[in-house]
Amino acid sequence: AGPPPASQDAVLQALGVGAVRAEIVLLIDISGSMADNNLYAAVRQDVPAFLRVLAKQDPEDLVGVILFGSPGDDRVTDPGPPNPDIWLPPTPFSQETDFGYAFQLAVTMFQGAQNIKVGGVLLLSDGEVSMPFNDDPAYGSGFTAPGWKKLRGEVLDLRPKMTITGYDVPLTSNPAFVNNQQTALSHVFK
Repeated sequence: AGPPPASQDAVLQALGVGAVRAEIVLLIDISGSMADNNLYAAVRQDVPAFLRVLAKQDPEDLVGVILFGSPGDDRVTDPGPPNPDIWLPPTPFSQETDFGYAFQLAVTMFQGAQNIKVGGVLLLSDGEVSMPFNDDPAYGSGFTAPGWKKLRGEVLDLRPKMTITGYDVPLTSNPAFVNNQQTALSHVFK
């Protein structure tokens, strides 16, 4: 017969969690393999729904969107309030998938953030990396390439003022492709 349980809002307020402004970067794979099994169609439906919920629950958060494939095909929407009316192409159109360059764009986005203490990267991909390592001098030759180490250092440099965590949102059950996402994220983000 103790006190009644606290509401979720009361707990969040007591912890100060609701007062922490976050910046979220959505990395959305637009390579051709995303058309398989209607993965991209699901992303086009789920991302606006996610942003709609976020706009209601955490309207003070900032959301940036990076559509990625081959470096020349990338599209960046600068961080702003959560907006479910985000433009997403009707179909995936890129020939390749370059996680390294997409992560570079995300890190650059965080470097411009002001008054943000928490950052999150949500990787929405099938995990099928098709960018030939030889075609990308910064991220080629696997995770030992200089670009990966540089990105990790830039994320660590942000740490005194901001903690950035990477999350993979696997869109496939293929263990190799899920591992591609987890491995790539862990080379740059917490």
